[in-house]
This record gives sequence, C-alpha cells and structure tokens, in this order.
Amino acid sequence: MTRSIGDLVAGSVGVTSEPEIQVFNCLTPQDKALIIASDGLWDRLTNQEITQIVMSHQFYNKRDCDGATNLLMTESVQRWQKEQGMVDDITIIVAYLKIDPSKQYANRKKF
Repeated sequence: MTRSIGDLVAGSVGVTSEPEIQVFNCLTPQDKALIIASDGLWDRLTNQEITQIVMSHQFYNKRDCDGATNLLMTESVQRWQKEQGMVDDITIIVAYLKIDPSKQYANRKKF
C-alpha cells in the first residue's frame, strides 16, 4: 500500500513511501503544467478546480509555482477542516512546462 509522497512515518505500519513512477513521452506544447499531489488535495478539490487555480493568470503568466501551490494547500486545508474537522496529509508539487515543439520525441506512448 502506498501513501503520500515521502511519508516515512507511516512505514512503521507497513505503508511504503516509494512512489510509483511513470514516464510520459507524449507531451506536446499544449501541455502547460504538471501537478503531482497526494490524496489530501485530490480528495477535497476537483480536477477542474485545481486546473483553474494552477492555470489562472495570477500564477501561470508569472510561472508562480509557489503561489499556485500555496493557494491549493490553503484551499485544501480549509475544506478538510470544514468537512472533517481535521486535515489529512497534503503534498503538492506544481511545475509549469515549456515543451519545445521542434523536438522529435522517440517512442511516444500514451498512458
């Protein structure tokens, strides 16, 4: 069973912190951001809400990964507290992408 990214404490009860890794060789210039997060985020915000925050002009135009991550974290914590009275582990990584359209990527695969 896996848990959150880097959750070493849970190892004492048999949970691994080893992440699953997938390689995506099919990125295009239309791919603008990568969001890696634990269930602490995905359980409280929808994909659409997360995308709207990350791609908002406030963050995307400035490539402000920290700002987008902080807003996602704040929103997730508030929803956890309101809905559950507690907060689950929340790990979030936001990366804005710049895919070079002139590159020819070998072995493109869709996942």
